[in-house]
Amino acid sequence: MRKPVKLHRIAKAGHGQTKVMAVATAGLLNAKFIGDPSEFDELRHQQKAQQAHTVNVLLHLNQRLSQRAMVEALSLMAQARTVSILDYS
Repeated sequence: MRKPVKLHRIAKAGHGQTKVMAVATAGLLNAKFIGDPSEFDELRHQQKAQQAHTVNVLLHLNQRLSQRAMVEALSLMAQARTVSILDYS
């Protein structure tokens, strides 16, 4: 059973004709693999909070990117994701 994602953020920006939208979800208390069933165990809640975290980012641009620009965009997204987890910890 899939549940709707309630904790997410959307950011939009643009420059000239280029528009970008990012959607980020953060499961910082319930790290899961794709397809895992959702569960919450109050007794293990504190332990889970100190384990691996998940941050998922979807980026949409209205323009094509060159291969170099795509690699740079992915690198920046990975860095931002890492910083967000480090800031949370």
